[in-house]
Amino acid sequence: MFSRWRGSPTSTPATVAYPNNWSRSHLDNLSKIVVRKYDLRIIPLVFLAYTIFWLDRSNIALARVNGLEQDLGLLNSQFNASLAVFFAFYILLNIPANILLRRIGGGTFLPALMVAWGTATLCSGFVTNFAGLCASRAAVGAAEAGFLGGVLLWLGFFYTNDEIVSRIGILLSSMPLSGSLGGLLAGGLSRIQAGSYSRWPWIFFIEGALTVVVGIIAYFVMPDTPATASFLTGEEKIAAKARMILLDHRSFARRIAFVPSNSSSNSDIPKSRRNSTHPEAARNETVTTIRFSTTLDIPATIIGASSTDRIHKSTWRRAVLHPITLFMTVGCFFTVESIYAYNLFVPTLLVEMGFTGVRNPLMTVPPNLFAFLYTICITQYSQRSRRVALPLMPA
Repeated sequence: MFSRWRGSPTSTPATVAYPNNWSRSHLDNLSKIVVRKYDLRIIPLVFLAYTIFWLDRSNIALARVNGLEQDLGLLNSQFNASLAVFFAFYILLNIPANILLRRIGGGTFLPALMVAWGTATLCSGFVTNFAGLCASRAAVGAAEAGFLGGVLLWLGFFYTNDEIVSRIGILLSSMPLSGSLGGLLAGGLSRIQAGSYSRWPWIFFIEGALTVVVGIIAYFVMPDTPATASFLTGEEKIAAKARMILLDHRSFARRIAFVPSNSSSNSDIPKSRRNSTHPEAARNETVTTIRFSTTLDIPATIIGASSTDRIHKSTWRRAVLHPITLFMTVGCFFTVESIYAYNLFVPTLLVEMGFTGVRNPLMTVPPNLFAFLYTICITQYSQRSRRVALPLMPA
């Protein structure tokens, strides 16, 4: 997604031919069909994957109140140390994992991550001591590192800026939903006794196996880019690429000027948008003229046709030092801190309050269910009102 910053030197041209009989209205109709297919084929699976993602990283809290500490003989702050190991590997490998996604492709890399952390979660049920617990948490953290940001990067190949807000809101609502489901699942799984494994190991066994199954399914369903989406027709693939330039113009290195197909000269372009006078031209950016009856030069890194483009130092610098990046980093830090404090330690606090056994995980369901509904409502409000600051204030 870094290559989508304005003036990125990584935008290399790729040629896409338009049928001569296409009109703007035809492209708009195809775009609606494409987005509808994305919503039906991509979003439900990614929502399920996100739910499992949050479920697997916080299930250790419910395992703790179901005998994990006692069975492993953990002393003093060893449980907290195992949590820190997870985040150490998660933070360390987050950016490298997303760079690797650009090289491999989201349709392959993201399902592989799911299978990897699902296997690590499943193996967590077999640990017998503190060292084994730390090793399993490190493996889960390393495998999950590239997933959260990787999905957002991958979705940027399919949805425009205006479209992606509500979709991300739906995906993020999976966090509180996973808290509700986790409580319900743990309430039932902790009652299983089979062989030498009882209570907490089954939380890891079942949820880890579920993640592996979903990861395998995702491998056959998730495309790398619109160009490789099997559920799109040839005409829809062309429209999927073209609409990203015409509709998502704010994000692209090249500025787009739409002119009628029968135009043959620069005079049809508004004066304010010609290369010589366009404000973007002062920053060494090019205004690209698009005619539906000709071929289009589309930056390959934008439409996802190229996965081998380099990330230049200037791109890194603009991305990291941008005021919005810095502001959101601070905001996300304090937001995530409170979320994880809640997810990882509320079950323990409930034990201290006298809620034990099956009642403990069930008590986490109502607040998470409320947060799930609130997240969907506030993101839909932000999408329709085009307001961002106001919805962020309650958080």
